[in-house]
Amino acid sequence: LPGKTPGSGTRHVEPAWHSSLAKEVPKVCELMQLLIQQAIEGCRRNGIHSGLCGQAPSDYPEMAEYLVRLGIDSISLNPDTILATTRQVLEIEKSITGERLS
Repeated sequence: LPGKTPGSGTRHVEPAWHSSLAKEVPKVCELMQLLIQQAIEGCRRNGIHSGLCGQAPSDYPEMAEYLVRLGIDSISLNPDTILATTRQVLEIEKSITGERLS
């Protein structure tokens, strides 16, 4: 997005290809979610710890929920989102446990 990047003091300018790429983003997101799902399921199937480092779970609560519902073992978060996201994860885990008991 045009404007100042928070905390950087510099101006952010979109590259010329940005508008043509924007229509591809939903497809890329779907593919990334599928790859993440396959990786988490593969880890679970083989008894391997799965974790995700990245900005998405911190910035998008729906991504954190998606990962928890897939059964990810750990998620790294930005310091400013730890409390809110941890509370969200606990609520999701509680609802999953309730769904399994029903």
